[in-house]
Amino acid sequence: MSKTKASRILVSHGMKTEIMAALGTTAPTVRLALSGNENTEMQRRIRAYALANGGVEAAERTEKKWRKVDGKTWVQDTSAPLSDQKNNH
Repeated sequence: MSKTKASRILVSHGMKTEIMAALGTTAPTVRLALSGNENTEMQRRIRAYALANGGVEAAERTEKKWRKVDGKTWVQDTSAPLSDQKNNH
């Protein structure tokens, strides 16, 4: 099992059900495959099936940070790197 990260694939809930039926897998297997965290043979087949049937690769996550201005209003600050961010909202 390879640990290379693939891009996430977005599909409708109905498509997930169709993938489970067509490939004989379970919901957790489909969910893990579409998240792109691992790269086994079955997960590659699931991603290929999803892309061939209307799935869309998600864009890379943009770097966002929330900061408070005037003590109460939150605004997004895109100047900080994603690794430095905390979930402050």
